[in-house]
Amino acid sequence: MKKLLALILALLMVVSLAACGGGGDKDKDESGSGGSTYTGATPNMNEDGTPNYDRIAHYDPNYDYTQNEKYSFCYMAWNADILYQQSADAYEHWCSKFNLEWAGFVSANNDSEMFMTSLTTYLDQGVDMFVLDPDITIFPAIVDVISNYEGVVWMSQMGTARDYIATDTMPYGEMLAPFVGFDYEGAGYLCAEKLIEWKNENLPDVDWSEVGFMSFTLSVSPPLYQRAIGAQRAFMEIDGVSEEQYFEVDVASYGLTMQGAIDGATPVLTTNTQYKYWLIFGLIDDLAMGAAAVVEQMGITDQCCINAIGGPGLQTQLDAGQHTAFRYAYATPNLLYAEPILGALYAFKTGMATPDTLWPSWVKNSDHGGEGHAYGNLLLPSWWIDASNYQHFYAWTDLYSGATYYGYDVEVSLDDYSPFVEVPAGWTD
Repeated sequence: MKKLLALILALLMVVSLAACGGGGDKDKDESGSGGSTYTGATPNMNEDGTPNYDRIAHYDPNYDYTQNEKYSFCYMAWNADILYQQSADAYEHWCSKFNLEWAGFVSANNDSEMFMTSLTTYLDQGVDMFVLDPDITIFPAIVDVISNYEGVVWMSQMGTARDYIATDTMPYGEMLAPFVGFDYEGAGYLCAEKLIEWKNENLPDVDWSEVGFMSFTLSVSPPLYQRAIGAQRAFMEIDGVSEEQYFEVDVASYGLTMQGAIDGATPVLTTNTQYKYWLIFGLIDDLAMGAAAVVEQMGITDQCCINAIGGPGLQTQLDAGQHTAFRYAYATPNLLYAEPILGALYAFKTGMATPDTLWPSWVKNSDHGGEGHAYGNLLLPSWWIDASNYQHFYAWTDLYSGATYYGYDVEVSLDDYSPFVEVPAGWTD
């Protein structure tokens, strides 16, 4: 409850700060479309010449992006950790493709006041587009500030922009903008399934009573919290396992870092020696790498399997020739993550689409924003990577994106993967 109260107080503090910030045009444009209309050709048009609003935000190499005005774009993040930095690199790359001016990457150094101050500064400088990844509790304050600047468009990346409401379980609330991302609980479920599959293939004779399952979570972050819920659900569906075999480490108490993972995992793994084998859902790469360090120190690497949602950490580890218990990552490269987000902002700013007309096939009946909005919730494709396929996977990413970011000398074809996924059954319920 103290943690919850702190979140609420932090939100109130930032709302007050935002009210003191200023400048810019006070004529609000709440649609986020820039107030313009567009009558020309659009990227990825349907065969009959009409706009394809489900694919308009993906880069179209046959569309001339230089025919429109060149707008400026800035990426602002909570800190400069590897995931944010790699996202910044991806946005900078796609800016050149979408004919946008790269205004830079700004880190708030884990400080909400700095985030709001930096945002106001860049708004006053006339930046047109933003991707914003703050502490999720300050999104309402962000909306209030940006609404004072006519024509500015924005989205988030790492977490859905919502009007978060504090409850006894976790913050939640109405969507404030369209979102590109994942089925968080579903992804956690798939990660647990992968760990279970590893156990069945590599330790088929080990009875489940000898196996412990540990999942990291972050109770104050809905996306990460929901991943852990999915992982727990998958593990508890195994016949014969008990709740005593499931352990959850909330890194809100330790930090969302490798060291935080080490500090949180060590007491669990070293005091529950009744379990000789461990399956560990690392949540993100840094936590998975921290858990792998603990497992290695204990000398039980061969008896454990760790995975995470991410990929950059596993890639770095494998490039260095390190093979640990962190064996798999459920990966979506940042280049594929950034593309439709930046393309969406481009569509909003040029008037090709609005936040309420984009991704119509991805609008959920139960979660589409308040006040009559119809915000889409586009799912990204993800793939399992490990030591056997990660170079091929990232080489394809370079080929598709027209980049040399990863630089692996591996033969690939554009048909090897796809940046699109079908709308899953029940997704729009």
